[in-house]
Formats: sequence, C-alpha cells, structure tokens
Amino acid sequence: MNYRAVAARNPCLVYAHAQGFRSDSDQAGNAAYDETLQAASGPAEIASRAPGTPMVLPSSLADKIAGLTILCSVLAALAHRGRTGQGRHIEIPMTETLRAFNLEGHADEPVEGPTGLPPSTLQARRARRTEDGLAA
Repeated sequence: MNYRAVAARNPCLVYAHAQGFRSDSDQAGNAAYDETLQAASGPAEIASRAPGTPMVLPSSLADKIAGLTILCSVLAALAHRGRTGQGRHIEIPMTETLRAFNLEGHADEPVEGPTGLPPSTLQARRARRTEDGLAA
C-alpha cells in the first residue's frame, strides 16, 4: 500500500520516507551509501581540497544529517497534525538534504564547481596545529 491508500483510511498518518535520491529523479532507484552521497553532494569535493585527491570524510555524515532532518520533519508534521488533525507524507532525499548543508543556493541544483561556504576556503581560515597539537 502506498501513502495515499493508507492516508485515505487514516488521515492522521505521519509517514516519513528516506532514500538516497529524490523519487522523481533519474537516480531514484540507485543504491546510496554514505560515501556515494558525500560524492554526489559536495563533502567529498570539500575534503579533497587539502590533499588534492578525491576522498570522503571518515564519518557517516550523510546518514547523520538525514537522520536529524527526518527527526525535525516528523516533529514538524506531528505539530501540524496536533493543530489541524491532518497527517503528512514526508520524503527525505538524502543527497539533496546533504547538498543543502554544503552549497550556497538551492538544494535541487546540481553540484557544479567548488562547494562549501566561500569564506571557509580562504587561507586565513584554514586549520593550523596549535601548541597542544590540536587544530584550531
């Protein structure tokens, strides 16, 4: 059963659905692992700037950001349901969610050129070793 069929029986339903890529995109059926999502949405490009070779961040960044986005979206849908009695269908495309954290502009635009916040790429804002060995 799809959301519409179930919601017809229970209009209070809050249904969250997460997948790697938007359901209306040509990549909708593609597998999406954290590394794939980092490569498709910008963090891998950001991480590769220092060594100059492609790499992903050693963290399940996409999974964590998507999880927090799902949580916030479900809480907002529950608040809406509390006010209106109506449920919601929530779709969380992980690639676009991660792009929103990396790009200036809209999350549905393809990644072209360098990503990230422009001031963070300035030499003066790069991390440096401190006396205690930690980066600052």
